[in-house]
Amino acid sequence: MKKSKWLILALSLLTVSLLIAGCGKTDADPGYVVDDKPAPEETPTPEKELEPTIEVEPVETEEENSAADLISDNPVADSYYYEYVVSINGAEQVGFKIWYYDNRIRFEGGMDGETFYLDYNKKQAFLYMPAEKTMIKMPLDSMDSDWDSPFLMTADLEDSAISGMKYLGDENLDGKECAVYEYALGKDMTTYYIWKDEGIIIKLKARIEGGTTYEYYFKDLKINENFEMELEIPDDVQIIG
Repeated sequence: MKKSKWLILALSLLTVSLLIAGCGKTDADPGYVVDDKPAPEETPTPEKELEPTIEVEPVETEEENSAADLISDNPVADSYYYEYVVSINGAEQVGFKIWYYDNRIRFEGGMDGETFYLDYNKKQAFLYMPAEKTMIKMPLDSMDSDWDSPFLMTADLEDSAISGMKYLGDENLDGKECAVYEYALGKDMTTYYIWKDEGIIIKLKARIEGGTTYEYYFKDLKINENFEMELEIPDDVQIIG
């Protein structure tokens, strides 16, 4: 029984001595030791944490999408094909298909599939009537060469219209990325779809005061390709004249 009391007393004294030693530690002490293991050192807190850097994407402005920077000054091509579609108030009215290659032209748009073949190298012109399998030879200078084209329409744009165009956004036509612009003249409004790669007009919509809307669309435009096969005169035809 006495042995137990001394053990309790010894343990009490040990506890008190540990508490006193802990209270008496100064800033110069390297730290206390428990079971021969050093106490973890405190991590210093930085005086001021730096704010994370946030990169902001640049916002496109009207100036960065200027029509003047996009539209071609010299809209030409060595060869081309397109289907010209004209609509009034959404209803298709007239249209034709045209191929141009090596100074030759195939113009398909007459009644009953009538097609013109123009060869400026040989100075020859033919009207092909597939129903009769007949070709009529014609004077080349009698043929009008000023048909609507994306190149002519682009070249005819006036500087005042180009500078007044408002950028609306982008749209894909026939696999071509186009920039869309709008130009107001009085109460009339014109929308231009300009092929970014070439700077030429693919489609134009004109909304005239009074409600009429005209649309001119150069559908499936292809440029700088070989159209030799499409320009071959059909076999087994009778040539007249």
